[in-house]
Amino acid sequence: MKAKPPSRNVFRAALKGVGMASVGLLSGLQVAGQTVDFGTVGITIVEGTPGAQVFQLNFSAPAPAAGSITIQLTDGPGMVFGFGQDYWSNPMAVGGFITISFAMNAVSASFSIYNYNDAITEADETATFTITGVTGGMSIGPTSVSTFTIVDNDNATILAQGDLAVVGINANNGSCSGVTGQDEISFVCFQDIRPGTQIIMTDNGYERTNAGQWGNSEGVVRMTRTGLTIPKGTVITFRSNQTYGTTNVQSVAPDNQWTCAMISPSGTSVALNSGGDQLFFMQGGVWNNGTTGSHNATYSGTILYGFSTNGQFLSFGNSTQQSGLPLSMECFSMAPTSSTDYAKYTGPMTTNTQRGWLINFDDANLWTSNYGSCTNYNSGSPNWLSAPVLPISITGFTPGLWTGAKTTDWFDCRNWDDAKVPVASTNVVIDQSAIRTCVVTNATPATCFDLSVLSTGLVRTLTVTNGQVNAGGNVLVQRTAGSGAIGITLGPSSLLNVAGQVDLIGTAAGVQDAFLKAENSAATADVAGSLTIAAGGYLDLNGAVTGGTLYLGGDFNNNAGETDFDDAKGTVVLDGSTAQTINSPTFIDLFGTLRVNKPSNDVFVTDGFGVRTQLDLQQGRVMNAALVSLLDNATAINYSNASFVNGALEKVGNDNFVFPVGKGSALRTIAISGLTAATTDAFTAEYFATDPQGLFGNTLDPTLDHISSCEYWTLERSAGTPDASVSLSWDTPASCGVTLLPDLRVARYDGAVWRDRGNGGTTGNTTAGTVITAAQQTAFSPWTLASVSGAENPLPIELLYFKATPKEREVVLDWATATEVNNEKFIVERSADAGAFAAIGEVPGAVNSQEMRTYALSDRDPLSGFSYYRLAQHDLDGTITRSEVVSVYMHQAATGTTIIVTDGQVLADHHLTGPGTWQLLDAVGRIVRQGALDGSGRTIAIISDLPSGAYTFRASDASGTESGRFIH
Repeated sequence: MKAKPPSRNVFRAALKGVGMASVGLLSGLQVAGQTVDFGTVGITIVEGTPGAQVFQLNFSAPAPAAGSITIQLTDGPGMVFGFGQDYWSNPMAVGGFITISFAMNAVSASFSIYNYNDAITEADETATFTITGVTGGMSIGPTSVSTFTIVDNDNATILAQGDLAVVGINANNGSCSGVTGQDEISFVCFQDIRPGTQIIMTDNGYERTNAGQWGNSEGVVRMTRTGLTIPKGTVITFRSNQTYGTTNVQSVAPDNQWTCAMISPSGTSVALNSGGDQLFFMQGGVWNNGTTGSHNATYSGTILYGFSTNGQFLSFGNSTQQSGLPLSMECFSMAPTSSTDYAKYTGPMTTNTQRGWLINFDDANLWTSNYGSCTNYNSGSPNWLSAPVLPISITGFTPGLWTGAKTTDWFDCRNWDDAKVPVASTNVVIDQSAIRTCVVTNATPATCFDLSVLSTGLVRTLTVTNGQVNAGGNVLVQRTAGSGAIGITLGPSSLLNVAGQVDLIGTAAGVQDAFLKAENSAATADVAGSLTIAAGGYLDLNGAVTGGTLYLGGDFNNNAGETDFDDAKGTVVLDGSTAQTINSPTFIDLFGTLRVNKPSNDVFVTDGFGVRTQLDLQQGRVMNAALVSLLDNATAINYSNASFVNGALEKVGNDNFVFPVGKGSALRTIAISGLTAATTDAFTAEYFATDPQGLFGNTLDPTLDHISSCEYWTLERSAGTPDASVSLSWDTPASCGVTLLPDLRVARYDGAVWRDRGNGGTTGNTTAGTVITAAQQTAFSPWTLASVSGAENPLPIELLYFKATPKEREVVLDWATATEVNNEKFIVERSADAGAFAAIGEVPGAVNSQEMRTYALSDRDPLSGFSYYRLAQHDLDGTITRSEVVSVYMHQAATGTTIIVTDGQVLADHHLTGPGTWQLLDAVGRIVRQGALDGSGRTIAIISDLPSGAYTFRASDASGTESGRFIH
């Protein structure tokens, strides 16, 4: 017997105490277990799909009474309910709930959902519908949730080369279907094909008659996906019919949800020829049909894939059955057969990466083409019309990853993970995952951005022979684990261009398992940035006769060891336009040949280095804080004022040698000759553009009249006890004046006296030349030029005068020089107390001059009262020489009157321009001078005849009175 439901009044009474007037509860009879469930558990549509999407609700038995169903709407991310929004309902939801009424004995109910095409690119969106309440004697069943998903139609799939590949061609399906000229093309996409995705297809040949252009007598269509997303890996099959218009190409698997639009002109169609044809898939860009019959069509988009049933791609065949292959399409094309109408991939179908599938598709041995008829093709496995999904592992392409899958050739696209030969923007990695090492042997340069040879295991290398690699970024050779040397080898006629830096990093010090080798005279590495040899790294420029060459625009850093740079017969050229450094923190590195040829700036040396064969100084100075050493038999060439050693230079051995030393912008050589020395003995020399008298005094041999006040050299034994004749040089104007060569002498300071070492002969003239000691020298210390006559060979630097003169409201500073040597600039310094000076202006020097030059600078904001000025002369090498201090007095009146006392007169600048008078008063107020104002605002009075003391200037006109005090 069915239970009678309780009376509403019972509940009303029970709840009266909590203040509720009434509670409406379930009425009528309830059948035990009678439920309402979603019959439609989910609908997915493409955005913009017209019409109602009906959600069915099923009753487990006829409704025992009329009632309603309450459904809650929950919007997922991005989904918005409402008219003009993503979706709306009928009945219309109120407050997030839909209420659906039903009659007694009803067996179902429904509601409708509509969507709006918002033309906005967005993610797919989902709303969830949940049954939350049921009346009419029923309850909520187990299937209480349904979903509504809108797939965005403005987010079409953008495909790249390698995202699509043909897996089957049936060029004569009409013999099976009865449709004349019908063909089947099966292909797979490695990306999801979303609604709105467009693919262009053509059977026109590339370079049919014209280079870089397409034929235009065959069909071009644009296929647009109108259905739901096709999952990646799904095999899609199109049928082409020999018709013009929307039926030219139709989809048959996995569904027919594609539209076809003709791009080519009337009378054309996509239709594969029997006995061989081509088919290209494209996306984006513009197809221009060109002039009919001229086969000059052009295309500006992405060519995704090319297929030929001719067994090859051949340009300029002028045939509808032949085609060339567009550039960079070698790995995105296939021609597996020879002039057949049927070809199908029948290789492995097991899970593979995208790259792995493409490699399989590229293998002609994994294709079957001997079907002979469409019946045999259709019955052969696999059946592409069933739209199987090829299993693809998550791993995608890694652009620039070398695999060596087919050969060792850099230019074989099959050897790269993304099936593309690298371009200038590609970061290339050659590592232990590769099957083979990489080789560049091609007249065409290989290009990339960053180039990395890495390994934690197998040995993998890059070898360049008769070829070139251009890296637009950095080059890294690094082994982080494992054993065996990895790196880059430059063979004969090879070039490695690097726009960035090069780093060679091995596993541990001394292992030398990360290398760059250029052991051939025609092997060159040109590095715009720095090169660093880290622990375990190895740079090898040595060769059997002549080694390779390294051009370096950045710093040379050897942080490994001297033996980790094999330099003996190689050449390093420092040619950067910015400052460069040579660093080897814990040892003295050696170079075979070092060439300095910089368009600007210098080479800085903090740790010292040695040269085995030749120091070639073409352009740029070597600014060394540590010793630079040339080994026995090493030479120095091409030195000049533009390129020399700016610090200490050592020469080892028993060779005659000219030391290319200097300072600032001047080469100032010192030479040794006629040596008595062993090959292990050494001399070290350095030049100083400084007055030696200030350092060593001016005590001279009686035979000497004076020594240079401009320059000196140090030449000392640094190994062994060698003896040699010493030659000093002079130049104009650096040496401050050589006038009579026979009176010149070489002078050496012995610790107390400048000794006359004689004149054993001179070269040159009074402008430039050399003078040698009269005999071989057995003692060494500072050296300079000297003269035996006072009237000749002046050898000085001379500042003629420096003075400060007040003029009106300014102080004018004037000076003149008789000669200048390496003079970069003058800085005028000012002080209020003659103690603390500060710079107030700068004037460029003449650098070098042998004639009188005058200079001036104005202090436009002078101090009141006494000011003190001095001149600081700055040499190119940083040396500063200061003049005597001069003083000047100026008074600034408190009332705005400026008083300047100079040359026996007082000048007063005031603001009175009307008719008036002026007076000079002495310290007790007596008028000592007076006169009329001339309206100019300036008054000059003669005071040369007045006694010294304090005075007051006073002036008056109708506007007022101004005054100021001054000292005379």
